Amino acid sequence: MTVLAALPTAGASAASAPSVTTSVLYVGHGVGVIAAESPSGCNAVFLTTDFTRWRNISPPNKVVAGSCLYVWTSASFVSSEVGWILGRNEGSPATNLEHTTNGGRTWVEEPGDSTGSNAGEEVISFLSSSVGWRQQFSWSANSYRLQRTIDGGATWATRAYYPRTGCPVLTDVFSSASVGFAGSPLAGSTMGFGNVNLPYAWRTVNGGSTWSKMTLPHPSSMPRGATGLYGLPVFAGRDGSLPVDYPVSGHQDLFFYGTVDFGLHWSLIMGAASPLVVKGPVRVDGKAVREGCYTDETVSKGSLASVSLASPSTWWALRPGPVGDSERFLIQKGSVSRLAARFLPDTTGRAVLQADSPTRAVVTLWKGDGTYKVYVTVDGGAGWYPLAPPSVDAGDFSEGFIGGGITNQ
Repeated sequence: MTVLAALPTAGASAASAPSVTTSVLYVGHGVGVIAAESPSGCNAVFLTTDFTRWRNISPPNKVVAGSCLYVWTSASFVSSEVGWILGRNEGSPATNLEHTTNGGRTWVEEPGDSTGSNAGEEVISFLSSSVGWRQQFSWSANSYRLQRTIDGGATWATRAYYPRTGCPVLTDVFSSASVGFAGSPLAGSTMGFGNVNLPYAWRTVNGGSTWSKMTLPHPSSMPRGATGLYGLPVFAGRDGSLPVDYPVSGHQDLFFYGTVDFGLHWSLIMGAASPLVVKGPVRVDGKAVREGCYTDETVSKGSLASVSLASPSTWWALRPGPVGDSERFLIQKGSVSRLAARFLPDTTGRAVLQADSPTRAVVTLWKGDGTYKVYVTVDGGAGWYPLAPPSVDAGDFSEGFIGGGITNQ
């Protein structure tokens, strides 16, 4: 096992984070997957099951003239052993898909597709070892493709093209082979877009072929006309939950909705965390809301609380603030705990929180210049430490394949 970085002692300041480009590809099911980019542009992929020790699981990567051809940009794991990594061929619009059934020790290449142009994005998500979806789209070619597999990635069928009913730049989350939702995590997207949170979620009940807007019952305590910004749901079988943030009266009221039928019907979850009141005024840009997903920012002033659902009954929220003034909320079955996140830097930019359990989470903090840093906690948010694995450079490799795993391609 390759240990990339030992955690500093408790209380160490996150302000000393090294400047290493590290991106989070996946968090969930007891697994964290990150990519670390080298000076040459090659990126290596690492996996953890305890969020303190990280193992190199890089799929084979073709090296041409000392530079790696594939960039790994999205991952999805349904257990510590079974997962997929999706990347793009930097020399073409082609996407590359690798599948592992032994925690990244070996890889099998599965059919990729295309983003439509080099200026594209690709995202993958699996519901089970057999059922999954991937989104592939191009900014310059205005192409979008949503595909589904029901055999673990061996074959794929296109469910929707661009333009589709719905919003192509939003992340898709499915609860079954037919029911799915499209939206952004509260306080930002993991795909590099802006804070495109909308006062509804898109829903499909036919596997992604068609989509319609879904709104949930307005809480009786909210003023008439108050705008609630929707996050992404999370599911465990039939059960799921979904957060909605209402910026009102100089603060934010967070509500959580639940479902027991894969997301076909929802109801407001009542309890000690209804609503979860978070300090901080937020101004919603009405014009951006009307434009829907074709906008850069939904919030024109202030910062939304960043919310991540580790499970339908375990919810994290991070109140943004200047250095040393962030606050972590942990809600479990209606019980709320608050904790000052003293070892985080300024979080008032775009914060993307990704929680795995009641104790483990990572947060990506974006600056206005487009740069970002990643921090991890393994003690429920008491300590936050910079996640900075070493770069892996292709060096002077001749043309061929490199990688930490074995492939059958």
